[in-house]
Amino acid sequence: MRINKSFVGFIFLFVNSIICHNYVIAQRSTSIQGQQTYFNKFANNIDRVKRGEAKHVAEGYYLSNEWKKGVIYAKPKVEIKNLQLRYCVLNQEFEFTNEKDTFSINKPELIDSVRLDNKCFIYTQYYDSNNLESAYFEVLSSKGFVLLQKYNCRFVRGKKQVSSFEEPTDDSYVITTQFYLKESEGPASLLPRSKSDFFNVFGDQKDEIKKFMKTNKLKRSNSEDLSKVFNYYNYLNMKS
Repeated sequence: MRINKSFVGFIFLFVNSIICHNYVIAQRSTSIQGQQTYFNKFANNIDRVKRGEAKHVAEGYYLSNEWKKGVIYAKPKVEIKNLQLRYCVLNQEFEFTNEKDTFSINKPELIDSVRLDNKCFIYTQYYDSNNLESAYFEVLSSKGFVLLQKYNCRFVRGKKQVSSFEEPTDDSYVITTQFYLKESEGPASLLPRSKSDFFNVFGDQKDEIKKFMKTNKLKRSNSEDLSKVFNYYNYLNMKS
């Protein structure tokens, strides 16, 4: 079956418009001012980012340096609106500001999900090698197979000028990403990197997924493309 690009776009936009709603149904809506006592349960005042040996590097470890409007869906079913948020990838923490102070959410286990700009994040368990860890993930596809994106931050030491042919570089942080899959309530697992293992994820639908990706020129390394792939796969399973 040949799927045109306009249909692909429709699936992508429709599914992503309801991503956060699959993780929380808010029964109470409030603002940070209206629930300060409750909010203090999972937020701490901070005055700096824990940068280890790279205290001289002042940026590069945030997903975006700008504060953006967001919503926190906390347990039990509380929606906290009108927040200025940003995600510190280095600390794996969300921060918010009230213009006077900066706070970090240091008890993420009390968070159902976070809506930041047009992204939705959940805090969940995942396998890191053979170890069970927990972290924030961006939700890229939320029906059936849940496709997640994890942001990582690593320190890159700069280079001194050793010759006139090589420019020196400063120390910096680099943000990288990894894709994970999550089924039902289990921990997330790293999405296979090899081509054959990747397509084996789709079982009996792998040939259909191959055709879909080839027709629409989708790449396994691109988050938007992968989101379309898994939205389409979940759509096929809903039909069958």
